[in-house]
Amino acid sequence: SAACSENDLIIEPGACVSGNTAPGCAEISDGVMNLDLDMDLSPGVDPSAVEYAAVVKLNALGLRDAATADYVMFLFPPGISPWIAYAYINGWSSFYSDTWGGSVSAHMHEVGHNFGLAHSGELGEEYGDQSSYMGYSYSSIGSPAMC
Repeated sequence: SAACSENDLIIEPGACVSGNTAPGCAEISDGVMNLDLDMDLSPGVDPSAVEYAAVVKLNALGLRDAATADYVMFLFPPGISPWIAYAYINGWSSFYSDTWGGSVSAHMHEVGHNFGLAHSGELGEEYGDQSSYMGYSYSSIGSPAMC
């Protein structure tokens, strides 16, 4: 993101800022934490229920404020999400299936939605544009590199 934006946008791993005493701060390592949800997470459970429980847990840990993170990426346990990933337009969260959690392409696409971007379709296909992260997503980890 920094290279494409000429350093106007830099996404860094989340960490609690100095002095933040939220109970979840100690659990964050390199911008990552494991949320233990008190619910059934077996395949077939309603993904919207898992999303809701994850957001409630994050709030309960005091980790949903400007002192902690602007954007949060959630990775569903195996067998929960029927989608590759999704995010809310102009929102703060994005959600990924267990098999697409390492895809830079999917991350950039969903965070693009958080920034307010729509799909960059081509030839009548919603995901037809393969030249932009807001089009087709690639499952490979770390590539392709594009702006």
